[in-house]
Amino acid sequence: MVTVVIAAHQAEDAIERCVRSVLAQTVTDVEVVVVDDGSTDRTRERVAAVAAEDAAGRVVLAPAAPNAGPSVARNRGLALARGRWIGFLDADDEFHPEFLERMLAAAGREPAAGVVVCAHRIVGAEGEVRLRAPGAGAGDLSGDEAVLTALGFSLSHYVWDKLFAREVLGEAPFPEGVHRGEDLPVVLQAAGASGVVRVLADALVTYYVGPTSLTWGRVAPVEETHRLVRAMRAVVAPLLGSRRFRRALGAAESAVYLNAAHQALARHPRDRALEVSRRYAEQVSWPEAARAVRTLPHAGVALALLKTVPGLYRRAYRRHILRAYELHD
Repeated sequence: MVTVVIAAHQAEDAIERCVRSVLAQTVTDVEVVVVDDGSTDRTRERVAAVAAEDAAGRVVLAPAAPNAGPSVARNRGLALARGRWIGFLDADDEFHPEFLERMLAAAGREPAAGVVVCAHRIVGAEGEVRLRAPGAGAGDLSGDEAVLTALGFSLSHYVWDKLFAREVLGEAPFPEGVHRGEDLPVVLQAAGASGVVRVLADALVTYYVGPTSLTWGRVAPVEETHRLVRAMRAVVAPLLGSRRFRRALGAAESAVYLNAAHQALARHPRDRALEVSRRYAEQVSWPEAARAVRTLPHAGVALALLKTVPGLYRRAYRRHILRAYELHD
């Protein structure tokens, strides 16, 4: 059996499409565990309606609970999962009908894989469709190679474009108290626990960008990002005897602080955006930024620009995301 865990919050407009995309899979031995993360809209009612239509009883709606964030919600869903294979899906996205069939087939090829990764389609606010490859080329990576590749952000750090063997995830892999970027430690853990990570070129997930996606919800406080960084360090600690892994982790940590600064630049008005992004830039020293240039050149250079010309960097970054996601300012 495969379990697909869906964490949902205020998702009444999209959750039916999401759940139905799992029920419509060509593989039928599947359950959908939906964890409503304290929604105050009709998310639960919409899920319950879809569940009532499914005679096979494949939809499990977790007991109601207060809003606690995606990490807690996904850990709750994982605790309820009965499947030997685990997938995750965001409440506003959907699987291709053959997602599970193709991912399971890939996992079963010799040598067997503990994690399978696919490409995905991005549907922009105006309906434009783009393909995003998983970063690493199609083929097999060893667990350690996959960890290095993920630290270099050349293997996607999302969980929703992957299928995981249950045993590589552990019991509660999502770092609680982290609301943005929480997937990355899970991907690092699962990759490190896998003998083989298999990458497919097929685009089997559709990711929707809404007309208000420029806001990207909340901006993570600095302490929350510290927790994310600590979770990353804990997962890769057994590998840090290697200089390659130490360098890769240091560059990835710098990139995480940069990404948090980007949230502020995208979300806040100018003065507040510059104030918050400056705090994040201060978490990365100049020597750390210089080292990041050697491992993740784009992140290191971006940090240097953010530190020296924050106003100019903000304007350039906002133009970039508007163009990249077909959004309007």
